[in-house]
Amino acid sequence: MTMDSRLREMLDEFELRKLVNSYCRAVDRGDIAHLRSLYHQDAADDHGGFSKRSADDFLGKYEKRSGAWGFTERRIVTDWAHVNDPSTVDLSHPITRDTPKGSTGADDPSHGFFSLLGGHLER
Repeated sequence: MTMDSRLREMLDEFELRKLVNSYCRAVDRGDIAHLRSLYHQDAADDHGGFSKRSADDFLGKYEKRSGAWGFTERRIVTDWAHVNDPSTVDLSHPITRDTPKGSTGADDPSHGFFSLLGGHLER
């Protein structure tokens, strides 16, 4: 492997990490516009029922287009689930007391936290 190909691999891995981190933040904060920007226009995201397929069918797929990495397909695999009513919020536990409270708007504290990274989680 040449130095140029190793450097390209490192940069691609870095860009893929940024893509996944941006995806997680967008999902956590309900930022639908940002979430949509992470997918290529013709991408698919299958959240359907379990079916018998190869392991490759269950991998999140990426493609680099016009110099930007994006999802082309994702599939959700459920290992476990705990269903509760998200409208019921109890922040009385000692671990959450006096912590910044998140929101889906521009006032969400994570905007300030991630701005310290110089926009590395933005696409």
